[in-house]
Amino acid sequence: MGNWADGLYPAPSPRRACEHLVSVPADTAAKAALWVALRESDTSRGALAARLGIDERAVRRVINPCHRSSANRIHEALRAQKRVRAASSRARRPRSVK
Repeated sequence: MGNWADGLYPAPSPRRACEHLVSVPADTAAKAALWVALRESDTSRGALAARLGIDERAVRRVINPCHRSSANRIHEALRAQKRVRAASSRARRPRSVK
């Protein structure tokens, strides 16, 4: 699965003395997690697109850190890769404090 995204998601390395740790936005971290899941499972973008019922171009956009994707779309893709559990749609009642 070698393509442009290979260089966009480098593997983390230990921090060197002259370097600073940085945080990435949550959507970028989720997209990187999706890319890792695709690589580890040897799943093609086309296969993921078929699972999600969307066009392969849409999958490319979901993986691309430079493209804005909805959190729901990223979550759907991660769930399709079995990387997250489906969340319950029922809101829980807050416990009463005694």
